[in-house]
Amino acid sequence: MRKFFAAILTLIFVILLPIALYAQSIKSTVFKPAFYKSELVKHSIYQKVLDEISRQLFASEMVESMGEIPLFSVDEVQGILEEIITPDWLQENVEMVIDKAFTWFNSDQDIQEVEIIISLVDLKNQAVEILNSTMTKKFDSLPECNPQDLERLSEGFEGGSTCRPLGITADNLRQYIDITEFIDILPDQLDVMGLLSGEVTFGEVEDENVQAPFEADEIFKMLTEWRRMIHLAFLALNFLYVLLAVFFVLIIVLVMKSVRSVIRWAGFNLLISGIILFISALLARDLFERYVLANMEMGGISAVLVSALQSILRDLLTAIIGVIRIEGVIGLVLGFILFAISFIIKKKFKLANHR
Repeated sequence: MRKFFAAILTLIFVILLPIALYAQSIKSTVFKPAFYKSELVKHSIYQKVLDEISRQLFASEMVESMGEIPLFSVDEVQGILEEIITPDWLQENVEMVIDKAFTWFNSDQDIQEVEIIISLVDLKNQAVEILNSTMTKKFDSLPECNPQDLERLSEGFEGGSTCRPLGITADNLRQYIDITEFIDILPDQLDVMGLLSGEVTFGEVEDENVQAPFEADEIFKMLTEWRRMIHLAFLALNFLYVLLAVFFVLIIVLVMKSVRSVIRWAGFNLLISGIILFISALLARDLFERYVLANMEMGGISAVLVSALQSILRDLLTAIIGVIRIEGVIGLVLGFILFAISFIIKKKFKLANHR
């Protein structure tokens, strides 16, 4: 009867132990902000995102129909924007958002009380400096206008300018094109959560009567519910570790007929758990590639970004099963050693003889 109960507990143990180790590996990988920060840099996501935004923005029919603005072509404006909004700037702000998100996740704070403020002051100052510098270089490089050019210019700066009026300098030009005034239209800071919730609008004064969009409110509720469920899962994992410890002790007590039997049952538990962990880790990658990554479709996103996202998910799985594979090998080796030792120890070497 003792062996029967020990066998039942062993079956439960070798099923629950791999589940607990998988859950622990997921917890220690998925819920660490450092992983996502390093992955975004590793796969050049910031540069790829900016390239994709630039491609979509300047390939639109609206931009193509604009023609050239004074002094600058659309291609030149694109180059200026790419010089102003850099991957380093995007990385700094995305990492700040990641830190804020995980701080909220590890707390009980209401999601709508989270402050995610992106400062635009340095960006605006840099934009004014780059635009003024570029405009000055472009204007000074133009040849002087002939009478026909002057007649055309008298009608206004329509399209790109091809010449420079005699006696007119870039300082004179800035009197007509005030870049600072144009840039100052943008706010000094961007309240991300305020924009998402509808409590503030871009560049406008906060209005208490503005209601949050239905979609945003639903997303906030969903994220809050996910956080609650994941926190409960963390508590369940802690309880599972306690339960496994109790089961292991009970198994040892039930088979405590001799040192030989104790070592054999302990080795058997570790050996079977190690086999399950090792085999499942080998199968996980193939199943993930076949049923998740291969069927991954994201409409409206370029193939380059989808491929980068797939690489990140692949690295995430590798980090998870890498730990599981090592634990499986440890369980296999240690279990085999204990199992082998149990056959070396003489059967008559009983615990009762040492009391």
